[in-house]
This record gives sequence, C-alpha cells and structure tokens, in this order.
Amino acid sequence: MQQITDQDSYTKFLDHMQVTEKEIQEIMHSFNDDIHTPDGFDHITVRGSELAGKGIFSDRDINTGEIVCPMRTGTDRTIAGRFTNHAEDPNSFPEFLGGVLSLIANSKILKDTEITVSYYDVINCRKEQGENI
Repeated sequence: MQQITDQDSYTKFLDHMQVTEKEIQEIMHSFNDDIHTPDGFDHITVRGSELAGKGIFSDRDINTGEIVCPMRTGTDRTIAGRFTNHAEDPNSFPEFLGGVLSLIANSKILKDTEITVSYYDVINCRKEQGENI
C-alpha cells in the first residue's frame, strides 16, 4: 500500500483546483486582506514549517473539539487563514461559527505541534456557505 505524503496530497489539490504553486504563492504573499487574530487566540504563532515555508503552531495543548483559531471573516484572513498548511491527515477541520470560518481540533493537539487542515475541506466548507470559490 502506497502512503500518500502531505506534499503529494497538496500537489493533487493544486491540480484539482487548476492553480499553480506560483499562483498560490502570490495569494499567500498578498497581505491586503489580513485582519488581526481575535483576542483569546494569542497562543497561535507563526513559525518555520517542515511542511512548507511557514505554518501555525500552538504555545499550549488544544483539546479535541476546541476552537483552534478563526481563519477568516468574509474575505479577510487571520494568520490561521494565511499560514495553516495542508495535510493528508490533518489535526483540525474548518467550520463556520457565527459567520466566521474557524479551525476546530479533530484530535488533541500537543503544544508546539504544527496545526494542519485539509484544503479540500476548507474549499468544501466555504462552498457550503455559498461562497464562490
């Protein structure tokens, strides 16, 4: 049985969405849609990632089912919306809570572990809310 790596899964995601890595990098390096991460989520930090460039990490343990961090409000992104990396087997999932797209821990996330999400789940969640992706 062949194991799919996070990088393989990310490459398949790019193909599925019909975008290039260059287009993704242009979106990531555009900061005109950044918003401040809401109070209460100061345990989320951006650090160097083994998966890709930068990622988000927590300075404390996060329990299963706990809100990790809001990702976006409308078209504006927090650091979680900008720097959460894709994984084949992510430790969080997206969910709209009161109109805010947030990350929820799907398992206990230990302090200093990179927080990941499936980009497929993010796209599907946003489409379910009627966003034109």
